[in-house]
Amino acid sequence: MLFLVLGSTAIHAAPVNSKTLSSTEALKYLSQYGYIQGSTMDMSAGLIRADAVSSAVKQFQLFAGLTPTGQLDEATVQKMNTPRCGVKDVIPQGNSTRSKRYVLAGTRWRKQHLTYTLMNYPSYMQPSIVQSEIARAFKVWSDHVDLTFSPVPYGYKADIVIMFASGEHGDGNPFDGRGGTLAHAYFPEQGDVHFDNAEFWTVKSNIGTNFFQTAAHEIGHALGLNHSENPAALMAPFYQGYQPYFRLHKDDIAAIQHVYARYTRFQYTQNRGQKNQWYNSNRRGFSIGAVH
Repeated sequence: MLFLVLGSTAIHAAPVNSKTLSSTEALKYLSQYGYIQGSTMDMSAGLIRADAVSSAVKQFQLFAGLTPTGQLDEATVQKMNTPRCGVKDVIPQGNSTRSKRYVLAGTRWRKQHLTYTLMNYPSYMQPSIVQSEIARAFKVWSDHVDLTFSPVPYGYKADIVIMFASGEHGDGNPFDGRGGTLAHAYFPEQGDVHFDNAEFWTVKSNIGTNFFQTAAHEIGHALGLNHSENPAALMAPFYQGYQPYFRLHKDDIAAIQHVYARYTRFQYTQNRGQKNQWYNSNRRGFSIGAVH
């Protein structure tokens, strides 16, 4: 059985105008975002099966919309160096020729009205601006489903707690400074959202990282959506740059409406000879990682 030894040497031909990745960095990335499982890698021993590396790279390439060469080529390294969300990618199982669509987390909120609170703010952004952009980000989703959101002062009980943090911040998922991981969030019914305070968050600007778009993405996770394979979707894992005319992609709309739209709309019926009863008009189940 062939193994690769982890070290500091680069394991690809260095691309022009692109940061190179050492073998350790590339494998850490693949492990961090769910492409290499613990059973295939022994980091303490510095060993990993060569076939596991190739398979993991191919899975990443397929998810990212790249040619699945299994090699850390220039396009793959460039994509790995793209700022992104810190939530792991869920690799759909089954027919590899299916269309690229959304992925559900398998959990949801079991109420229609949710509250949120902001724990803190970046020192260079006015709190009122942060509050306004967060409200806009929630509205991206409430425009398409039967959910409502309202802010509460920090210190009051809230469904979703939003915070800015640097490095290790108590959840075991440390931030890595500017670039790399921008933010991460937790699925229902925890739903907290964390932003890397080292990023330069901006509003309506091509400079820095757009706060509104990142917030809308993370709130999608907090509502029960996983990363989409559709590169144009808001729930794609990679930062897409400032979009001045942002509109929620149809893939994202289909995903959130699969989880909530009809689940909370009830109809009143009367069956002859029976008591009136409320029933769910279109109850649909789903499981972790299911792709529809």
